[in-house]
This record gives sequence, C-alpha cells and structure tokens, in this order.
Amino acid sequence: MGESTELSTLSSQLQSAAKLLKRLTILATNPYSDIRLAALKVVCALSTQPWGARLLLDQPGCMEYLLNRNTEVGLQETPQLMQTKYEIVSNVLSTSESSKRYELSEFLVLLRPEQVACLRLYVKEGVWGVQQAQSAVAMEPG
Repeated sequence: MGESTELSTLSSQLQSAAKLLKRLTILATNPYSDIRLAALKVVCALSTQPWGARLLLDQPGCMEYLLNRNTEVGLQETPQLMQTKYEIVSNVLSTSESSKRYELSEFLVLLRPEQVACLRLYVKEGVWGVQQAQSAVAMEPG
C-alpha cells in the first residue's frame, strides 16, 4: 500500500509540474524578451531532469519552437535567448540518453529516432546554426 501511495503522489506532482511547464512555455513566447528569457531559464533548469524533459516534449509545439532559430531574431536579448534555447535542446538530448537507466516509466524520456537526429543536428550546428551565405558575382559589361 505504501508503494501505491508513493506512485499516486508522484503522479500528482507530475501533473502539477505539467501545468507549470505549460504556463512557462506560454511565457517563453511572450513578446517581452526579459519575460521570455526568464521563462526559458526555468525551462532550461527543468530540462536537466528526466521528468522535466519528458513533460517538455509533451507540450504541443514546444520542441518546434525551441528548434526554430528565427523566433528570437530582432529581439533585444537575442544572444541570451538563443544560448538558452540551445542549452535546453542540449539538455533534453543528454537527459533522454541518460534516462534509459531508470526503471520507472515516469522517468523515461522516449524520443523517436528522427527526433534524436533532429536534436543532434541542432546541437552540432551550434547556437546560431549554419548560416546560409549567398554569394554574388559582379560581372563587368563588355
């Protein structure tokens, strides 16, 4: 009976954390960069925990937002925002790999192979990603 109560308490705590994370992901898209950065820093801390990474992946559109490097362009604190998003993605990737040693399913962070590949590419490309340079060749008439 004690184990059942502990699992029930854990489930209740995870539901509360999910509500908090949902609110944080909404704040992370706030037009005010200081609010956005504060929310992302909390999400970054949560992404180091298996339950936090799992809840983050369960938020609709959250990973797409984190992987989109264009969402912070033009904001006042762009470098800090980009760095924090990069750290979150990196944390989710490493947390998912290290969570495999846990026995409780609540702590497993399961990613599909294509998600892992996408996260690894994002981390490999770095904070700013691969910049597409356009070259122009000047031609002289004649």
